[in-house]
Amino acid sequence: SAVHEFVCDLMYNITMSLIHTSVQGAVFQAVLKQEIAFFDATPTGELVSRITTDTNDVSEALSEKLSLVMWYTARFGFLFYFMMSQSWKMTLLT
Repeated sequence: SAVHEFVCDLMYNITMSLIHTSVQGAVFQAVLKQEIAFFDATPTGELVSRITTDTNDVSEALSEKLSLVMWYTARFGFLFYFMMSQSWKMTLLT
């Protein structure tokens, strides 16, 4: 139903947002731990661009995998529920 799809999309978007924020924060903290010489040798624009681009690439890769995991989990849950409602003995046999 539309409500179920909305809830699934909402959960997916919230999860991806949290993952993206977490990855970006971890990368930013790693950059902050660098020596001063690193910042003298590396232009600011390059750092910002690299952090943004790399975290977006990681988020996109995770997005594909998370989408598949959520889809197969929901599919398994629905099929398991359907099979149990039809015949719990046959479900255990399968």
